[in-house]
Amino acid sequence: MRVLIAADENAWGGLIESIRQTMPDVEFVASAGHAAESLAGFDALIPGMCRVDARLLATADRLKLIQQAGTGLEGVDIAAAKQQGVMVANVPSHTSGNADSVAELGIWMMIGLARRHQEIASCLAQQQLGQPVGLGLMGKTVGLVGLGGIGKALAKRLKPFGMRLTGVKREADAAFAAQYGLDWLGKWRSCLNCWRSLILWCSACPIMRKPITLLMPQHSAK
Repeated sequence: MRVLIAADENAWGGLIESIRQTMPDVEFVASAGHAAESLAGFDALIPGMCRVDARLLATADRLKLIQQAGTGLEGVDIAAAKQQGVMVANVPSHTSGNADSVAELGIWMMIGLARRHQEIASCLAQQQLGQPVGLGLMGKTVGLVGLGGIGKALAKRLKPFGMRLTGVKREADAAFAAQYGLDWLGKWRSCLNCWRSLILWCSACPIMRKPITLLMPQHSAK
């Protein structure tokens, strides 16, 4: 069995070599530049960030499975794969620990941004204790764009910081907002007026096929 991994050989912290050692009977081939030119000769594909469209799928001669290493399948033409009899699967974020891990990273970034982490090492070196002052998260408003597995994991972790949670979801309902402690929940078109006093926003939604403007300077007070 041959599996194409659309990622550099040293991607993902050496995970590819670890997979090879775990499954020595399977040939794993890494492609350069997170891309794939041809699927000929491969039984399975791990696409990563590679775009898998009808043109690429047409090069396959024995492909049976596209297995994403994470959750996102927005780069895979699922309809074209189905038409060719290729199964498409991913790793659900809410049961695999992926959503929790990404949420933790998102919170670390929020704290670092608010506390101006890029200046801390320099201030310590100059013995400027207590500098930079930065901002605390308590009482601030955060906007969550997308409330799937990652967005819900973020909401769960941000509430104990004493933040005001607001969010955007395709289908907004009061029961969902109450369950996840959201002070405001709405659809995209209604969020800009609500977010005029927004301090932080976090995108936890798939990459859009059509780009959208998240927040312009005139829509945020800070």
